[in-house]
Amino acid sequence: MFQAQGCGLSGDVVLRDCSHSDFNLIAEMERSYYREVDPTEAFDEREFQKEFKSALSDPKSNIFVALVEGRFSGFIWLDEYDDLGYITNIHVAKEYRGRGIGKRLLSAAEDYFRAKNKKRLQLEVVESNSTALNLYTRSGFKLTRYEAERDQYTPAGDYLEKSLT
Repeated sequence: MFQAQGCGLSGDVVLRDCSHSDFNLIAEMERSYYREVDPTEAFDEREFQKEFKSALSDPKSNIFVALVEGRFSGFIWLDEYDDLGYITNIHVAKEYRGRGIGKRLLSAAEDYFRAKNKKRLQLEVVESNSTALNLYTRSGFKLTRYEAERDQYTPAGDYLEKSLT
């Protein structure tokens, strides 16, 4: 469990490992993401549940949950590949946005992957998600490539990367 102070919150941000009991809260955040950022793509809850269960049992994956004053406020889903740490998903609940939680989750990802001797941290963001893109660039991520719409299901997106060395 991690604890962070000074994030512009009245209480501390506590990060803990995710458990199966967090699924409904995380799935609701994913549904809201699709409604807000990518309404053309349908949220497949069965597929998401399968991926979630797999991540919880995979030693190369980890999901951290953020709590503010004991309330679920966000999560970050991490996967590792060779020398690369990958942020598969990060989400902060709407009512907690702009209060430093996303930055704290990114910092936890950096610490987690540095401890595992990863050299780079990478993520993907759809170009229409300007709030997230701004957070990532302010946190030191650099654009590595841009992909225009790849097919009818995958919107245009930016790939960003940050050195961990």
